[in-house]
Amino acid sequence: MIGLNTLLALSASILLLFTLYIILNGPRRAFARIVFYEVREAIKVFFMNHTKEQRVLQYVLDNATRGDPQSVIESIDKYCNEKEWAMNVGDQKGLILDNVVREANPRELLELGTYCGYSAVRIARLLQPGARLLTVEFNPAYAAVAKQMIEFAGVNNKVHILEGNTQEIIPQLKKKYEVDTLDFVFVDHWKDKYLEDTELLENPVQMAETKEKRILEFVKQNAAEGDPQSVVDQIDKYCSQKEWAMNVGDEKGLILDNVLKETDPTTVLELGTYCGYSAIRMARLLKPGARLLTVEMNSENAAVAKQMIKFAGVQDKVQLLEGSSEIIIPSLKTKYGVDQVDFVFIDHFSVSYTSDTKLLEECGLIKKGSVLLADNVLYPGAPDFLEYVRTCGFYDCTNFPSHIEYSTREDAMEKAVFKGK
Repeated sequence: MIGLNTLLALSASILLLFTLYIILNGPRRAFARIVFYEVREAIKVFFMNHTKEQRVLQYVLDNATRGDPQSVIESIDKYCNEKEWAMNVGDQKGLILDNVVREANPRELLELGTYCGYSAVRIARLLQPGARLLTVEFNPAYAAVAKQMIEFAGVNNKVHILEGNTQEIIPQLKKKYEVDTLDFVFVDHWKDKYLEDTELLENPVQMAETKEKRILEFVKQNAAEGDPQSVVDQIDKYCSQKEWAMNVGDEKGLILDNVLKETDPTTVLELGTYCGYSAIRMARLLKPGARLLTVEMNSENAAVAKQMIKFAGVQDKVQLLEGSSEIIIPSLKTKYGVDQVDFVFIDHFSVSYTSDTKLLEECGLIKKGSVLLADNVLYPGAPDFLEYVRTCGFYDCTNFPSHIEYSTREDAMEKAVFKGK
């Protein structure tokens, strides 16, 4: 016997369905139609204790031949033709899909929108040995059904379900799933994502999984190879228009340019390479025979910087030293043949500004007239460094008010000329 709560739920659902049905032709009919079908499906689940997708799966398990993908496809088509419609590609459009897959003869495939696994099974049955299909499904309930469907069809060795959002998964394809390039993409998920995901797939800038790699890809696409000014300009363009990044930037970059030109150094040391922006900016101004050693602790940033520096054509002037400044500074004389440095650009961790400055002094790497230029002394701030260079008596200091790169927030750079001890 049906309980009171069940009767109330049924009555409310029927009333909601009736109301939605009345407004289906009104101004909000598209939204109402979606809600109508979702509520109708929810009522079925409530009373039948299964979703439509689970019912499709059960029908396949009961009627198809295990390990026979064609039998699975035919059983799904039969169920959806005779019992309940479902949003598979279907038998008619499935033939178009078959023909295009055969013509492409792909080895690396991507499907956006797995649903119950119908099209994944359909595609997989046509794949050559060694080919693989990655299929992306956002809905975990659908993904669970699809996994069983794909396994029952016997194509689980060719099909890999990636559960999640396409905007998150697509950028991970290269690194996490070892996809080089795709031969075939079947797009059958949310229609409002078609354009966005297609642009994501075709654009290596967006495909790159880190901001630093996206900057590098943008430079490779838009800058002139071998032209350091072009590389600097394109990094500024990307970081001012698309994603902020912690380069010295265009405004403070002019301060860096001027101080470097005034110093006219032969040996330059940079603490904090990041993507290579400031290294390239400085290298383009160096006189023949001058060299720049730049220190970067983060291995991923160093890898990007190496490519950026090479693309800019200044690799003959710039040597990237990967590791911690506190370890590298003491080894500059013995390991890298540095006697003393004429110019030091300090732009790594502000907490290390003072200790690394003292380390440079202790190691005898700076001489009378050596210039230190420190970035971000106002924001995030380096108060200990400012107090030290301004009060220790070893430096003549000049402050250059400016702004945080690509923003209006106030910042400053500090120039400290070593007078000797």
